Amino acid sequence: MTHYQLLQISPRATPEQIKQAYRRLARKYHPDVAGEENRDRFLKINEAYQVLRNPLQRREYDRTLNPKKRVSSPTSSPKSSQATASASSFTPFEFDVETYTLMKQRVRSAYERKEYAIAVKLADELALRFTGHPTAQRWVALSYHQRGRELLRFKQFKLAQIYLNKALAAQSRDKTLLDAIRKDLVLSSRI
Repeated sequence: MTHYQLLQISPRATPEQIKQAYRRLARKYHPDVAGEENRDRFLKINEAYQVLRNPLQRREYDRTLNPKKRVSSPTSSPKSSQATASASSFTPFEFDVETYTLMKQRVRSAYERKEYAIAVKLADELALRFTGHPTAQRWVALSYHQRGRELLRFKQFKLAQIYLNKALAAQSRDKTLLDAIRKDLVLSSRI
């Protein structure tokens, strides 16, 4: 049984569909809910999710499922061997400016509407799709920071600390943002 079959999804499922399928099945088969006899099934579902949620691991897994599908066909010419070498070195998703811009606009829109819980979710998706991109990481930090501040206003201090710590972990370049996050963390721990 493939990871896709375990999660009951299509091989073309989006990251969001993978997450939704995992959550649905985890609620159904978690040993605390369904009993110890479902532990093995739950572990397999969890393993499938861990592989499919990571773009690099998912690509490698897809290659093992379809070994005949290659990025380029091998031939004996030197030009094609260079193409094969360069093709194997690119990331799982080529940087798609249009997709990046659209996803970033969705995060910004939720952020501007002060819907910080939604902004956090969208920023996480952006960072997952464009792993390591500094602007994506900045949106993650901004969204988590504002969600933490919002929770401080609602006097949910422990939850606010969790979001603020995640914001701190996501951002390392913007000194002004780092200082603001640290200031809010100190405030949340004093109250």
